[in-house]
Formats: sequence, C-alpha cells, structure tokens
Amino acid sequence: MTNNDFIESLVEEHIEWRIQELALIKKIYLKLKTEDEKKFFLQSSVPTIYSIWEGFVKSILKSLLKFLDTKNIQPSNISQELLVWSLSEKIKNLKQSEDFKKQMKHSQILLDELDKQVKFSKIKIDTKSNLNDRVLKELCINFGILDTEDFFSSNELQELFKLVDIRNKIAHGEKNSIVIENLEDIQKYIELVTKLMDNWMNLLDEFLKNEKFKKQTI
Repeated sequence: MTNNDFIESLVEEHIEWRIQELALIKKIYLKLKTEDEKKFFLQSSVPTIYSIWEGFVKSILKSLLKFLDTKNIQPSNISQELLVWSLSEKIKNLKQSEDFKKQMKHSQILLDELDKQVKFSKIKIDTKSNLNDRVLKELCINFGILDTEDFFSSNELQELFKLVDIRNKIAHGEKNSIVIENLEDIQKYIELVTKLMDNWMNLLDEFLKNEKFKKQTI
C-alpha cells in the first residue's frame, strides 16, 4: 500500500462516519420541542463530541503504527523519538527497579530489545482520557513531529482545551458551572473537531511524505 492509498483509507475508515455523527447532533437538536430537552441535549453532546475526537486520534495513530510495521524499517534507521517511545515501558521498568538484581535483569531486556526489529504496532497510544492541547503536543513529540504550529493554530488549541475542560466538568457532575445556551455554543466545537481531524490528516501526510519515521541525517 502506498502512502497516498493509506491516507485515503484513513479518511474512509476513520473520518467519514465521524463527520456524519457530528452532523446528527444538529439534526436531532432541531427536532426537540422543549427548552429543557434542548438544554439537556446540548450538554450531553459535549462528551459525545469529545469521544469522537479522542477515538479518532487513537484510531488513526494505531493505524499509522501498523502501517509503519509494513515498511520493515531497520532498527538502526528508525527515528530516535520512535525508538525511545517503543522502549518506554522497558525504560520505565529499569528506572523503577530499586533492587540491583532487578536492574541487571531489566538492563539486559532493554539491551536485547535494541537488537530486535521494532514493532510499532505494539506502541501504546495514551491520551490520558484528556486529549487536550498538552497531550496532543506530547503525542506529536513522540512521533518526532515538533513543528505542530504548522498544523494546529494557537486558537484551535485553546478551543480544544475549553472543550476538554467542559467535558470533564460534565463528567464530574459540575453541570451548574457550564454555560451552553444554544446550538451555536455546540456548533463551534463540532467545527473545531472537524478542523482538527483535517489538520491531523495533513500532518500525517507530511509525516509519511518526508519519512519522519526514519533517522534524520544531518
């Protein structure tokens, strides 16, 4: 599968149905009769919009890691970021080992892994159940994508922080502190997530085109 074919498959598999679900929010809202129904529905829509966002990012990144497995990249040619990320659990085990014998054991496991073919699909995508601007940047750094400003504007990241914050307040029962008066208050987050998904696709396209998964030569 070529890079272009892979990007197109991501659109078909992970974006199209999510766009349709986001569009359903407005359609359902317009059919509601009472103000209480509308207010309740609008607040309930926030966790839905967030889940679409988080599910999208986790799904496409998992697909990307599986796709990288098909490229059979030599361990010596893998980017430093992806290599360290793939070893993060073993590095963590080594750091947390207080007993010297355990340190020796985990050190040997780490050394053995360095000689093996990296399986990208085994790397865990951790969104911390709060895929806000900070976590988004962390994921980009893990992939070796440091110039996120080219794809995510500061305004988009600020709005993403607000979306996650409102979602968390609803999840923790703080509904009285949330102001969602009308459909426009929700529509802006629907448009935000739609734009962020589009940004991600452009970012991944650039990531593959410039082979940022490989060790960069100076």
